[in-house]
Amino acid sequence: MKKWLLATMLSVGLSMPIQNASLAESFSNSKVESELTIPYFFNFDKEKSLRPGEGVVKSGYYNLYLGDNVSDSVRRNTLFSNEKIDSVLNNFYFRNYVPKEITKIFMKKVVNQESSRQIYAYNKKSGARGVGQFMKPAWEEVDSIVPYHEGVYDPVRSLENSVKYYSWLSKFNKNNNPYWKGLHNWEKQMYLGASYNWGPGAVQRNNFILDNAPDETQGYMENIVSSY
Repeated sequence: MKKWLLATMLSVGLSMPIQNASLAESFSNSKVESELTIPYFFNFDKEKSLRPGEGVVKSGYYNLYLGDNVSDSVRRNTLFSNEKIDSVLNNFYFRNYVPKEITKIFMKKVVNQESSRQIYAYNKKSGARGVGQFMKPAWEEVDSIVPYHEGVYDPVRSLENSVKYYSWLSKFNKNNNPYWKGLHNWEKQMYLGASYNWGPGAVQRNNFILDNAPDETQGYMENIVSSY
C-alpha cells in the first residue's frame, strides 16, 4: 500500500455526513414502466468504457469493506481531485456518445453535490456510497461487469457510471417529456436534476411541471445547472 494512503488511513477526525439523494433512491422512486431497466444504450464500448478504473479494483483500495470502515478523517480528506475528474471525463466523452446537455462541467457539479468529491463518501442512512453515491440496485443496472462490492468506491468507475445514469435520464426525458425538444441545455439540466433527485416517475406524474417539485429538488436543480 502506498505510504501516503497508509498514513492518511491512520489519521482521525470529525465526520462529514453525506445527505444528498442517491442514484438508487431516485431510481426506485420511478414508477414509469416504459424503460425502467437501463440498457447499455448509446453504444457504450463495453471493453473500454466499462473497464475498472486504472486497476484500483484489483488493488483492493476501493473495496466495500475498506471503504465502509475508514476513519472519519480519511473519509473527509480522501478526495477525487478536480484534475483527475477532468481527465476521466475527457477520456470517457472522447470514447462515447454523451447527450450534449450532460456537459463535463455539469457532471463535476453533480459529483460535488453528491459527495463533495469524497472517494469514501458513505451515507449510512441510505447506504449510498462513493463519489456517485450509488446504492447496489442502481449500480447493477448500469454496470454488469464490476460487482458493487468491488467497485463502488472506485472513483473512476463511479463517475463513469454516473454519466451513464444521467444519459439514461436524458433518454427518458427525450421519449416522455413534451417540452424537451424546445429546451435550452440549461433547462434540460434542470429536468435531469429533477429526474435524479425527485425521481423520473414523480416528474412524469406531475406532467413535467418543475414548479411542483419539492424544495429539496428545487435546490438540487439550482446547484447542478452548469450555465444559464
